[in-house]
Amino acid sequence: MTTPAAPFPIDVSVAPVLRHARWRHWWRGGWPPLLVALACAGSYAVFLVLPYYVNDLDSFPLEEVAMGYHDPKDLWPHAQGGWASFRLAGMATFLLGPALALATLAWAVVRTRQGIAAGDLRRTAPALVAAAVAIGTIGWLFSPFGRALMSWFLD
Repeated sequence: MTTPAAPFPIDVSVAPVLRHARWRHWWRGGWPPLLVALACAGSYAVFLVLPYYVNDLDSFPLEEVAMGYHDPKDLWPHAQGGWASFRLAGMATFLLGPALALATLAWAVVRTRQGIAAGDLRRTAPALVAAAVAIGTIGWLFSPFGRALMSWFLD
């Protein structure tokens, strides 16, 4: 097909639409690192911080809690058994959490750079938030409160 203004043929065909292009775009965006960063921070909140407050350990000095002077018999005072899985999930959080937070930070930095290079704010903004959450989680792990809770959990 030619037009009067262009002597060369113009192709007006449309590329076929890929069925799963939306999911591939989502996966390559900044949302997956954000979800992983939030899951990592949430697991620390559920398995370390929540039992600390439920067992009223916040009324004691952190040094005594870290040394294990005020350990309750169960992680949950009104539990009806079955907390071995809770303890196991807490141990997995304790062991895998720092590596997961660092990996998420690296993943978020890569997605941020890709989003900036592509000029795509939908990729950059969630990746920046994911990097901030990962940095906050790592910072909390090295804070006196985080170290005391991890020592208490291991005791």
